[in-house]
Amino acid sequence: MRTMRMMHLDLGILTETKLVEGFHTTKCEGYDIVATKARNRHQGGVLLFYKTSKHWHVEGTKTYGPNVIRTELVSGSKRWIIIGAYIPPSETDGTTLGWLQKATTVATTLPLILLGDLNVNFYQTPAGGFNERQEETLALVASLGLTDLSRHFTQRIGWKDWTWFSKRPDGHRDRSVCDYILVQE
Repeated sequence: MRTMRMMHLDLGILTETKLVEGFHTTKCEGYDIVATKARNRHQGGVLLFYKTSKHWHVEGTKTYGPNVIRTELVSGSKRWIIIGAYIPPSETDGTTLGWLQKATTVATTLPLILLGDLNVNFYQTPAGGFNERQEETLALVASLGLTDLSRHFTQRIGWKDWTWFSKRPDGHRDRSVCDYILVQE
């Protein structure tokens, strides 16, 4: 939270928090913190942090399973639904997608902002094709009418359009875009 304060961030979502016991700091460095309870200490969990402000506030924060959190951002007469999500790459049963679907179907006409690590690259089909979870993730994003905001920002030189890479033993480099800011237009 110290780094978030130094970067002058007022609100954000952190993924892969790995907070399993439900015990965590709820206030730190001027932030209020709400977190999901991860399934195990090796993977998962989502955390929402925010500062109180005279210009805006959050309300109705709720967790959905171990990897989805939802809140409503209110600024004057304007409101947005913000959902933070982490979809584990090893998850094959669609549990997190189910929680994400539930968080998005709560009756509302407010615009939606989805933040998180979805572990699917929207712009590059893997060599073997998308697996079922990745296809379902893409379908859900499309059904919600969400647009990726990354195309509206300039990446650092040399980063192009990927946010993660790994070098395999055979010398091949995997590159992927996992983290997204998706909005309804």
